Amino acid sequence: MQAPNATGDPQVLAQLGVGKSRKVRRWLWRVLALLLVGAIVAGVLIWRARTKGATTESFVTAPVELGSLRETVTATGTLSPLDAVEVGAEVTGRVLKVHVDVNDQVKVGQVLVEIDQEQLNARVEESQAQLSAASSSARNARASVKEAELKAQRIRELNKRGLASAQELETAEATLERAKASVGSASAQVTVARAGLKSAKTSQGKAVIKSPIDGIVLARSVEPGQTVTSGFQTPVLFTLARDITQMQLKVDVDEADVGKVKDGQPATFVVDAHPAASFARRWCGSTTCPRRAPRSSPTRGCSRWTTRNACCARA
Repeated sequence: MQAPNATGDPQVLAQLGVGKSRKVRRWLWRVLALLLVGAIVAGVLIWRARTKGATTESFVTAPVELGSLRETVTATGTLSPLDAVEVGAEVTGRVLKVHVDVNDQVKVGQVLVEIDQEQLNARVEESQAQLSAASSSARNARASVKEAELKAQRIRELNKRGLASAQELETAEATLERAKASVGSASAQVTVARAGLKSAKTSQGKAVIKSPIDGIVLARSVEPGQTVTSGFQTPVLFTLARDITQMQLKVDVDEADVGKVKDGQPATFVVDAHPAASFARRWCGSTTCPRRAPRSSPTRGCSRWTTRNACCARA
């Protein structure tokens, strides 16, 4: 039902407020429409701003293939020669000369270090004097035995003729026994002095340290003028390797992974000197890893370690 149109004097109608409500409603609807459109536009802009940096998901498809699943155990260790010897000093003294350096090739019996022998020479002379004194004491004891035997023999003859008492005979025989005992003691002293002289000469010979093997010097920890002291622990002067073409890699495997490795499994390792190169070997446990690889073992494509490299595990 529509309201009747008001007609009449416009001034009277305006004064009475006829027709105002329609205009107000019309403007309200326009304002609400504008606010709704603005809210929609603002929402769209906010949504686009939030999703602008989001990456679009992409999928790569590939045919299904049957393959093997590999589990890798990682560990670190030290690469060392199969046969290395630490050369130390068995005597105390000042180092006079060092004849070799790192990476030098050495032969068996080659002189590596010379230690001052002044005190060792004095000890040898002292031992020689002690041996001479002990030998003289032994000769003196043997002479005393001979003298006591002659005296005891004379007393026996006189005792048989009744010219010497039994007490004198007993005294002579006791003197003979003491002389024989002195010979045994003097002989023992000679043996001790001879052993002391031998020990002193042995120490004198050890002042010149020689190479025990044919190989190469890996490490040197001694300089001329340095004093070396031998005690409960022999000071290490050199580390020698018999053959650096045969190396072994000893690694410490974590307890959680040690059950995953077995003898004969393939293993690869890298070294800091060649980070881009990977060397392939076979794994062997600490109980099955041989002490030294045979010289006839085949090469397995390693640039420097041209023979067998062992990976030994220690849990």
